[in-house]
Amino acid sequence: EKRLCMSTTIEIEELHRVACERGDELYVDPNSGLSVFTEYAHKARGYCCGSGCRHCPYRDSQRTRAQLSTKRNFREVCVWLMTFVVAIWHLLSGLVLFDRRKHKNAERQHKKSKLYTRGGDAGYTRLLAGARIAKYDVVVEAMGDIDELSTKLGFAAFHCQPWLLRRGKWRSLVVDRLHTSQEMLLEAGAILAGNVTGNRFASTLATLETELDTLDAALPKLRNFVLPRALISTLALHEARVVCRRAERHVWKLVHEEASEVDATTQVAIFLNRLSDFLFVAARTAAHFHSRQPTELSYDVKKSRILIPSPLSEPADG
Repeated sequence: EKRLCMSTTIEIEELHRVACERGDELYVDPNSGLSVFTEYAHKARGYCCGSGCRHCPYRDSQRTRAQLSTKRNFREVCVWLMTFVVAIWHLLSGLVLFDRRKHKNAERQHKKSKLYTRGGDAGYTRLLAGARIAKYDVVVEAMGDIDELSTKLGFAAFHCQPWLLRRGKWRSLVVDRLHTSQEMLLEAGAILAGNVTGNRFASTLATLETELDTLDAALPKLRNFVLPRALISTLALHEARVVCRRAERHVWKLVHEEASEVDATTQVAIFLNRLSDFLFVAARTAAHFHSRQPTELSYDVKKSRILIPSPLSEPADG
């Protein structure tokens, strides 16, 4: 059988060689009777058809390419799977990290929005310097007055703007001074609480006095008592003035009772004294330039009574 197989193989190879020499594309297999493509035919085609032909010179290279392609595809699949796993890991890690940050931010926001500490429920509070004092202490009284005064100044500035819109210089003198004074009162509260850094009250007094003199120069000489009424702007300025006087009284009391930081606290008291004068002149300015009703009352010493004058004439625009 081996000899027969070898002879058959030799015969087929001989038939194939003769067919290639003649340039035939086919020859007949004597065993099966089927037509077989010669190597000449495959070379004429130039590539492997993938059918596994007996004499195809491209069969081995096609198999190699298929094997390489399989390996390459397997490697690409592995890389893709690893990339997918890493991406999922990063995604889960990011979600966990984001959840932690969100939880921390929520805790911070919760802590920040917690305005109550219950530390003052016993009637005591703590100053910036660290001292713990009673809420009825003179320091707390003065700080409360300054806080109230800042609100009154903002209220007065809001109601003064309508009648100052046509008078640019009065707007800069009155409204801007009220806003600046609100900022100064923040520093005053810090000084009373024990923080004396950045004290600029002494340098502000000269500017405040200049503005006060400018307003007073445009008004008639004061010879009478002043009755707060008629205008909301005038009433707001007078209300701020009386609160300013009260704050000044408490600060002076603090100066005389407390031995620490007397110089800085004294500057605050002097500033409040000058600010109350400014508010008084500003209230007169509002009444003079906008009101036609009598706001300044004469006092008759002999008769011991207040005389109400006739309505004011329309003042000239200043």
